[in-house]
Amino acid sequence: MDAAFALYRQHFVVLATACAAAFFPYIVLRFVRFEPANTLKINAEMFAMLALGLACTAVASAAIITVASRGVLGERLDAGEALRGVMGKLPAILAATLGKYVLITLWAVAALIPAALLVTVVVAVLVGMKLLTLQPNAALVAAISIALGIVSLAAALLLITRFFAVTQALLIEHTSIGASFRRSAQLAKGERKRILGVIGLPLIVYVICQLMLTKLLQYLTGSSMVAEAVSQVFTICAYPLLGVIGTLLYYDIRVRKEAYDLELMARELAAAPPPDAAT
Repeated sequence: MDAAFALYRQHFVVLATACAAAFFPYIVLRFVRFEPANTLKINAEMFAMLALGLACTAVASAAIITVASRGVLGERLDAGEALRGVMGKLPAILAATLGKYVLITLWAVAALIPAALLVTVVVAVLVGMKLLTLQPNAALVAAISIALGIVSLAAALLLITRFFAVTQALLIEHTSIGASFRRSAQLAKGERKRILGVIGLPLIVYVICQLMLTKLLQYLTGSSMVAEAVSQVFTICAYPLLGVIGTLLYYDIRVRKEAYDLELMARELAAAPPPDAAT
């Protein structure tokens, strides 16, 4: 973790600039079509914004991984070089990112089915034993919702740890889309708890901080737009740290499991097409 913070500080300007450039289309459209979160409507425009946000996140993550990989070798890339390198593999990056999040979402939803059936059986038994009534009960609804949420989150985290290195494999090892999923699963085998601790904890802290900051600014300023603007700045500054942590974890697991060394990494990265090459 210390190495990740050191690399993040050393390349902060480049990482933040690349992240800002990647998220720029989403940020612009978010403010052009701004609506407070509590008034958002489920429609085609909302899904279009979600798709754009996912695409921008994929590009930002790939650029961060590129900068971090070079940084481990003591090399420096500027934001333009990192983004040009990403553009050369953009279709594969977008497809892999979309596939990863679709699988995680489907798995999290699928986990709710047996959990909901179990809750139904338990409630039916308790009602039959006259230990519970079916009268409206806010506390019971809240308890069931929390329980199902925990089950869904646990299922999502299971796949998040399995696919933690999909983009790294795609960019660093130059694998195909399908092979990047298999490679990530291979690296994650036997390392799930460690991956969850190293990646999961910072991710939870990041999400909590962003939510708290947004709510606090909304309360202090009374302006959803100001809160949204600061939230986007927070994302640009803090999100790169998550990518740096994930990339260093990827290398650390390879070093320990495969006796991977920096010389081999240098050869792998050298095999990549130049940043401005088009494919």
